[in-house]
Amino acid sequence: MLNHLLELRRRALHVFIFFAALFLLLFFFAADLFHLLVRPLMQALPSQDSLIATQITSPLLTPIKLAADAAILGTAPFALLQAWRFASPGLYQHEKATIRWGIIGSMLLYCAGVLFCFYLVLPFMLQFFVHAVPTGVRLMPDMTYAIDFITRMLLLFGLCFQVPLLCLLCVRLQLVQLTTLKTMRPYIIVAAFTLGMLLTPPDVLSQIMLAIPLCMLYETGIILAVFFTKQPRHGVASG
Repeated sequence: MLNHLLELRRRALHVFIFFAALFLLLFFFAADLFHLLVRPLMQALPSQDSLIATQITSPLLTPIKLAADAAILGTAPFALLQAWRFASPGLYQHEKATIRWGIIGSMLLYCAGVLFCFYLVLPFMLQFFVHAVPTGVRLMPDMTYAIDFITRMLLLFGLCFQVPLLCLLCVRLQLVQLTTLKTMRPYIIVAAFTLGMLLTPPDVLSQIMLAIPLCMLYETGIILAVFFTKQPRHGVASG
């Protein structure tokens, strides 16, 4: 038991050192990272407009928070790798394969969700917000709020893109029947719009832009579950 605790402490220390090093590196390039994230907003704003800082500490605290958030996201794959190395000696071979592919699939889906949000959802959403400004009103977003909004949307879409994998794993592990997933469609639609209302800013467009992909991802999860659960049955029958 003591050896396991020492090994766990060693893995946790590796994760902390990796996070600290990545944070320092990202803080050094915080300005470039800031301009990269706000690029969709800057492209949506009129050429003469720019972001503002409404608090004296914003120019310092915002890069620190941005570097910390980015370091957490960047440390997540390394933390999963350390958790995998800690737990893998006690797993069976088929369990190792399932978890390994699950982690890889989760990371790929998360990256796909972030890229989908950054290149498709955010430009459309921000263009809509800018054009919705009444005549005579000048939109000058605060830099802290802009970064919070963008990073929140990226995180939400990255997490929402885990839905197909969760559906597939639940069916493969026999936690949920495939017919149950199909009959839950109406409830999932209601839950998707409820989550869109609770997790996104208080406007209808943001709620719809999150709820519709959630519903589509749920359908994708059902399709994957149908495809990957038929093959093992066929193999058993043929054997």
